[in-house]
Amino acid sequence: MGRGEEPLRILFDGYWWVDGPPSNSHVMRETIAEWLRQFPQDRLAVVVPEKHRAAVAAESAGRYAVLGTRVWPHGASNMTALSELAFRWEPDVVYTQNYCVPVAPRGTLTVVFLHDVLFRTNPEWFTVAERLYFSPMPRLARRADLVLTSSATEAGRIRRETGATDIVPVGIGMSTELQEAAPSRPEAIPACSPFLLTVGRLNVRKNLGGVIAAALTSGAISPARPLVVVGGADGKAEEMSPEVDAAMASGAIRFTGHVTDGELVWLYKHTDLFLFLSRGEGYGMPPVEARFFGAPCLVSDLDVLREILPDDIARVHPDDVDAAANAIRELLGDQKTPRGLIDPPSWSQTVRTTREAILERRGR
Repeated sequence: MGRGEEPLRILFDGYWWVDGPPSNSHVMRETIAEWLRQFPQDRLAVVVPEKHRAAVAAESAGRYAVLGTRVWPHGASNMTALSELAFRWEPDVVYTQNYCVPVAPRGTLTVVFLHDVLFRTNPEWFTVAERLYFSPMPRLARRADLVLTSSATEAGRIRRETGATDIVPVGIGMSTELQEAAPSRPEAIPACSPFLLTVGRLNVRKNLGGVIAAALTSGAISPARPLVVVGGADGKAEEMSPEVDAAMASGAIRFTGHVTDGELVWLYKHTDLFLFLSRGEGYGMPPVEARFFGAPCLVSDLDVLREILPDDIARVHPDDVDAAANAIRELLGDQKTPRGLIDPPSWSQTVRTTREAILERRGR
């Protein structure tokens, strides 16, 4: 049996398998699904909140073991219950998200997928409660045998901010369910109505206020061609101006809240322009999704978005409202604005890179 076929016992942190931050659930579900396809010889177990254990076990159909934790919140569960379960299950690898287990059985490799450490470089984007909750991440990352993250840009930030040295950017792919969803027009959007679109959680870091200000300044939105905002409140919120309130009242800005995968696909496929002016990202999935479905895009000029997106995408500083407004006008008036599809990042490659990194460190 070759090294690539060496069977492994891997204990996965599935705390957010059922509910919680979508990015956490997305990464773990897709990773395990692809892992099972590529490496069926490995034995996997997933640790979920006890209240969800029966449902997840039924979903697993025996393809992986499902263990329960009664400890809340996520960070505390990883630092206590998951470590205890590791000693009981004796895996070759413990794979967690954001919070590495502080102790594990001798010979067990500790791996943590750290989404980002933006709370360290830009604490002003986060509430005090969020910063306190995230604060153990850097110390635990230094204890990990291997730190994974989604981009080379974020790997550099993690190295600078945590002192961890063994960091591998493995990428992340799009949601398989989103890629396969049939487009479905949201009821709130008339069939032939033109619109601009932005997608993301509604907080200071995502800079919804900047998107709205740029759209209003551009003169490109109106009740007949609104800015459609997809996302829910999360984290430190922004104050909205009276102009925004007036635009919302007139129908020039429309908040959809949560939409289905099919509705999101329809919005990406039919928008005149997708806007993503986030102030900081560990990766930045919405513009990847938008371009996959052919939407023309205006995005923040961030290192990570230069890393993961094609060079032909228009970029502006996220806090330069006038520059963004000018770009909106130019892009809407330019028939040559790129609408071409891009190939999505591959979960297959992510899992192969992850497993190769694990095997390399187990062989040291």
